[in-house]
Amino acid sequence: MVLAQFPLLAQQHSWINSLQNLANKPIDNKTVIKNLGRFTLGDLNMIWGVPEYENMRNELLQLMMKFKLCYEIPSQKGTYVAPQLLTENQPEYEWDDRENLLLRYTYDFMPKGILLQFIVVMSEDIWNQTVWKSGVVLNKDKTQAEVIEHYGKREIQIRVAGAHKKELMTIVIHELDQIHKTYKRLKFDKLIPCNCKDCKPNNEPYFYKYEQLQNFIEKRIFEIQCGVTGNMVQVRRLIDDIIGYKSDKEVEEIMSKQKKATSGSINVGDNFSGTIITGAVKNSFNKIESSNASDELKETLMKLVQAVEAMSQALPDEQATEVKDDLDKLDDEATKENPKQKWYSVSIDGLVAAAQNLGKVGDAVIELTGKVRKILTGGVP
Repeated sequence: MVLAQFPLLAQQHSWINSLQNLANKPIDNKTVIKNLGRFTLGDLNMIWGVPEYENMRNELLQLMMKFKLCYEIPSQKGTYVAPQLLTENQPEYEWDDRENLLLRYTYDFMPKGILLQFIVVMSEDIWNQTVWKSGVVLNKDKTQAEVIEHYGKREIQIRVAGAHKKELMTIVIHELDQIHKTYKRLKFDKLIPCNCKDCKPNNEPYFYKYEQLQNFIEKRIFEIQCGVTGNMVQVRRLIDDIIGYKSDKEVEEIMSKQKKATSGSINVGDNFSGTIITGAVKNSFNKIESSNASDELKETLMKLVQAVEAMSQALPDEQATEVKDDLDKLDDEATKENPKQKWYSVSIDGLVAAAQNLGKVGDAVIELTGKVRKILTGGVP
């Protein structure tokens, strides 16, 4: 129950039915509205000014953040933004539209608030506070993502530019999909752009439904026709260009090595004595051991390092490199004093995806990543 996290509020049984009204008070405040959603702790002291609220203001603020009603500006501690009160006008900013990754979501019925929740979730990565009611520009690792909601068209458009486009696109997709899961029976399509020679340089290419591409792959249909030009394109390449998928040759290598790998035996409780302790493994062990993480987390991460090392031997070189990169990022984030769920979740999801259908070597990675996630979240899914 949410109120269990807010003991002072939970004590006031007569107020429980009014908590939503209390949380909405800053949003309804004329000063906050005039300031386009910005407010400070001083503003909250006046808004929740009655004596009964004095000891509960912090919990009320945390409740607002819990329900994604506001976020704190990272560079201005103590200043908050309620995104539903942001300006509706898209600000001017420079954008490099060369070689962008594109993705779209379309909805049968689009509930209000999807983009506003996304803004709160990604608030730490907003570029120079370039944010408005229906859009946001993110910046991470020399890479920018522009995410804009077109409510009238029931559509969210995403474009990513910069040095690490796939990585940031993966994060954006992950967070939007997490928000989608909170809506029952939400129907939407994820759209992948065509990469034929005519569409690729075009800012308005033809789009395919991601689900359709997945169905083609399952049925071993390797080509699909562009709906505009008629050009034939590779199905796997469409996905790989945006999200990541393997070529036919790599798939064959995976299947070939899988047969060899499934004859092995790895359990989560094993000490992985058969795993070759490479320099990379030793470096991971040293990094984990020297961190301030709990003993349980250290032990689980070390087992995961060995499990991933064993699994990588059943993967093509390119995928093995990607898996080890995911592991390095997970180790880096998980051993920080305050690990961020949105970053380590992406790495965990990448490891789990690579471990699918690899038999026991993959099952060990899936189980250990699940244990790592459970430790980091305190058991919260």
